[in-house]
Amino acid sequence: MTGALAVISEAAEAGNGMALNILGAANDEGCGVQKVTFKAVDLFEQAAKAGEVGAYYNLGSIFALGSSEVAMDRKRAGLEFKAAAGLG
Repeated sequence: MTGALAVISEAAEAGNGMALNILGAANDEGCGVQKVTFKAVDLFEQAAKAGEVGAYYNLGSIFALGSSEVAMDRKRAGLEFKAAAGLG
């Protein structure tokens, strides 16, 4: 893990929503870490609970498209996009 991701991981472990969202994106894209979509979903869910609006959008994107690890779920995608829009 690179230096920047180590710092972000530390902040995520402390519950920082932005850090959780960034770490989720890294896991979703395989940027600096192994691509693990189900781990990205978990991190995005934690980030959303911590108030990170972008995490709702990221969850919506994952469920709208689906992946080899996460089934496409258009209903869930819609709910996540609606939550993101409602929060700005």
